Amino acid sequence: PQILDASPIRVEATLMDVKRPLRDGYACTREIRRREKASGQRLPIVALTANVMSDAADQCREAGMDAYISKPVKMDAIRDVLGGFAMLADEDSTPACESNGSHDLSHHV
Repeated sequence: PQILDASPIRVEATLMDVKRPLRDGYACTREIRRREKASGQRLPIVALTANVMSDAADQCREAGMDAYISKPVKMDAIRDVLGGFAMLADEDSTPACESNGSHDLSHHV
């Protein structure tokens, strides 16, 4: 979240490791979502998690994440998820990100 304070870099999407030191990915995502309320913009956040339990999608959704990728991460999964966000921006449609260990949380709502 410190990057949100003074970064001149435009971030298009974030890959958020759920098990981060000091502050977990859920807490970071909640803080990003809190700060976004003022701007009205929404940064796509993709969780990276080794959690394969059925509640993983619920935890990610509750924190405000848009998708998650199961570890070990494969490049195809990253391409699928990020490509899905590009489709949303271009066509305002829902991406299909169900392959290669990636999960679009909008399909689980």
